[in-house]
Amino acid sequence: MTRSALFVFAAVLSLCPAVALAVNPAVWTLDETIDRNDGSVFWTSPSAVDLGFDRYVYDYEITKISASTFLSTIDVTDLVGESFDLIGGGETSELPVVLIDAPLDDPTTGTSADVLIEVDENGFGQGAFTNVMLGSVNFGITLNIESIRVEATVSLSGFNFQPGDYDQNGVVDPDDYGVWNATYGSTSDLRADGAEDGVVNAADYTVWRDAFNSPNDAAATPEPAGLAVGLLGVLAAAIRDRR
Repeated sequence: MTRSALFVFAAVLSLCPAVALAVNPAVWTLDETIDRNDGSVFWTSPSAVDLGFDRYVYDYEITKISASTFLSTIDVTDLVGESFDLIGGGETSELPVVLIDAPLDDPTTGTSADVLIEVDENGFGQGAFTNVMLGSVNFGITLNIESIRVEATVSLSGFNFQPGDYDQNGVVDPDDYGVWNATYGSTSDLRADGAEDGVVNAADYTVWRDAFNSPNDAAATPEPAGLAVGLLGVLAAAIRDRR
């Protein structure tokens, strides 16, 4: 086998596990180091979420950001969090979906970047840190930040939607009304967006009400004839006891 053929074989082999591995829920860990001269860094999840579900619930959290100078490494997570949302989540009925697409601009250190985290149409997590400019920190003397390390978790869970089942427990009940009431007016927390119009509103209450008032299973709700037979049985038993 030629050298080029070996290279192609190895590349295909390395991709196969990622392509074959689809999971639900998917929980991914992002851990990327961006050096001062990088400018851009990209990340792809090692697995994909299963496709074909009606809806997906997603969450992300940037758990730690570390800045390194030639002298030491410091945790700047809280500092960055003062001007940047480190935690977020939501729900979508289709992929791809963008989890976060926002500029990071820390005035204290002069560090900036464009941050994009999304799930693509194939169910893989994608991350991009672009236009990265690393600033400096002051320890009595001003030191350039030589690199930053970003650690994050991303989770995505697919489920098949039952109209009105806003707490996703498989049953349409008053608890689902509670979810609708608690998220009314939201355009980000769309668990109760039964009408799928991008906002929790009165239309979603109608979806829940119609599902909640739908006829129950015949075995669970006896017909009038069945009730009469049952009452006759109770009456007969009472007469026997009195004898």
